[in-house]
Amino acid sequence: SDEEPVAFKANDELHQQVDSIFDDVLNEFSSIEAIKHKFEYWKNKFPKSYEQAFCSLSLPTLFTPFVKLQLLEWDPLRQTGFDHMEWYKQLADYGNTGDSMKTDTDHDDNLVPSILEKVIIPKLSHFLNSVWDPSSKRQTLKLVDLVKELRD
Repeated sequence: SDEEPVAFKANDELHQQVDSIFDDVLNEFSSIEAIKHKFEYWKNKFPKSYEQAFCSLSLPTLFTPFVKLQLLEWDPLRQTGFDHMEWYKQLADYGNTGDSMKTDTDHDDNLVPSILEKVIIPKLSHFLNSVWDPSSKRQTLKLVDLVKELRD
């Protein structure tokens, strides 16, 4: 149909915009890995300063734009959960470098749960309210799997 090429063109344009979104950002701040490395270094070398700066509270906000970019095409009704995504793989072990003295009160343990709360849950909510077809067995099973993944 005539609409199909338009959809592909719009998708290509979206990919181009996403690929260029951090073009004007220094490399040391243009990826999750680069920022993660800087903050983990700070945490390991200057733990008191790191804690006093409340980094644990700022990190979810800092990483959110990167996570949202990776979620642009994620459809929880068709695709598997988020644990296979790069952002999750990169942030799941944040702060666990082995060099720092891990405590039971390490607030960085809340990084991924906080991102899930601020980014994944709202997106999932949107899909539930606007896209989900309750009569679709496939969609419902995908949502059940995702909720189980979030719970675990």
